Amino acid sequence: MKYRYAFITGTEEVEISEEWAAVLEEMDHEQQLSDRRETRRHQSLDDLLYEGLDFAAEGDAESPLLEKEDGRELAAALATLTEIQRRRLLMHCEGMTYVQIGEAEGVSRQKATTSVEKAKMNLKVFLEEGGAF
Repeated sequence: MKYRYAFITGTEEVEISEEWAAVLEEMDHEQQLSDRRETRRHQSLDDLLYEGLDFAAEGDAESPLLEKEDGRELAAALATLTEIQRRRLLMHCEGMTYVQIGEAEGVSRQKATTSVEKAKMNLKVFLEEGGAF
């Protein structure tokens, strides 16, 4: 029996035994049934990947909950700081240097440095002790 293979360059016919022809025909039939079931119910994940669609979110399901909890813990930690420490620490986190913070606050660089470093130390202690949670 001759069996036809489709290649990029064209199709080729190959002489094969009846036994192998039956196996190949059964495999082709199963593939057609599978393709039909797949297209009737949903689009395959392989197709989504091929088309470049992102069908799964990065990370896991717990990440948003952990981020929310971390945000609450950070807010509780920031609440333990004085208003001046909190304001100067946030300025530093936004990329301002100690000199720039001092100029913006009308204090010396050393005063701004001390305030920010003390705020960092207080946050570290608060978070290491488990905070309010």
